[in-house]
Formats: sequence, C-alpha cells, structure tokens
Amino acid sequence: MINGSNGHTDSGGRNDLYPWGEDRTPRAARGLNVRAALRSGAPIGNEEFDDLLPEPIRAKSRIFWTPLDVALRASKMLVSEPGFRVLDVGSGAGKFCVVGALATEGEFVGIEQRAPLVECARDLAALVGATRATFTHGVFDALDPKNFDGFYFFNPFEENKFRDSSMSESDALRAENRFRTDVRNAQRFLRAARDGARVVTYNGLGGRMPRTYSLLHSVELGCTLELWVKDRG
Repeated sequence: MINGSNGHTDSGGRNDLYPWGEDRTPRAARGLNVRAALRSGAPIGNEEFDDLLPEPIRAKSRIFWTPLDVALRASKMLVSEPGFRVLDVGSGAGKFCVVGALATEGEFVGIEQRAPLVECARDLAALVGATRATFTHGVFDALDPKNFDGFYFFNPFEENKFRDSSMSESDALRAENRFRTDVRNAQRFLRAARDGARVVTYNGLGGRMPRTYSLLHSVELGCTLELWVKDRG
C-alpha cells in the first residue's frame, strides 16, 4: 500500500540496487517482450514484468508497487485522449508510469523523493523503450498541478504511519505529523488543479478528496481503485 522504498549507496558511490550481476542480454530480451505485450494488449503476468526490476526492489513489489492489472486499469481510466499528461505522486521504481506509457497514448511523469528509485525507474523506462515515461527526483508540491491533466496516488503517504520497535515516541509523533502534512499538501495541490482534472487513487489518498471532486467510478482490485474528476474551481 506504499508507493516508496529505501535504496542505499555504499561509500564508493555504488548504488546497491545496481550493479547487475547478471548478463544484460537476456534482461534486454525480456524487456522487449514486455514492451511488445503492453503495446499490443497481449496477456502478461505481474511476475514477468517485475522480473525486469533489480532483485532488492523486485522482492518488495507485492507491497510497494502497483500490481500490473491495476496499473493497466488505472492508466486507462486516467488517459481520456492522446497526449493526456499524468503525474504519479510517489512513483517509486516507475512501474505505473512505464505501464501507462506503453499501454495508453498518455504522457506519464513520476515524482519520487528517493534518488535510487528514480535511477531504477529511468533504467526501466529505457529498457522497455517507454519514451513517454519520465521521472523527477523531488517533492510533488513543488510542481504546478495545472501542468497536468491527471494524477495517480497509490496511498503514497501511509508509510509515515508505520511504526516499528526501533522508533521512539518522538520519532513516531514526527512521522504522524509528516503524514498529516503530506495529506493536507496533497489536498491543497488537487484543489489548485485545472477544472476537469482526473485523479485515480488506489487504496486511497490518506484523507478525503477535496469537495471539488466527484467520484465517477470505483472498483475492488485487491484495494479500492477510484476515479475522481474535478468539476468546479
């Protein structure tokens, strides 16, 4: 339910999500197969797609990244015409944007705070030739929502509410405050979007959608997938 994960870099500057210990040739061939399937609408399994990710990220896919069938459904719910521009808030390893860019005629931009995941997403997009998927390292509320036609949220702020035994009371309080702040910023961000903007949430936003949005469609796909449209300023 969290669209994010941690990556690490060793003292020599080597990102431990890379290097690839494997020969890149079979991985490149798998990438071409995935691309062809997504472009043509041919059946493809979630595991087949995830096999393109580095092992530390692949191992967390079931929890952290949008399932393939959900990414296909959500991207098609969002993209109403060619060139429709979608922002994925908390884009993680890039799975949703890459799937959307290959399966629709939209343009997908991912924003992610963790630099190693941005690197992974860019590598994935290059591998499968997803030229309409781009990725930025940063925070979503530094962007102008009016530059986008639609937005995707896979409950990206929930990780701040998770607590483990190593967290102190003050750390837990700061995490909870961060969660509330992020949700408020997202609500403010969406209120500033252009009229007619489309929003898809998977497992929610973390709080209520602004009252300027109407729910058009809802379906259960493991978690609740919802399509919202901004119908007034």
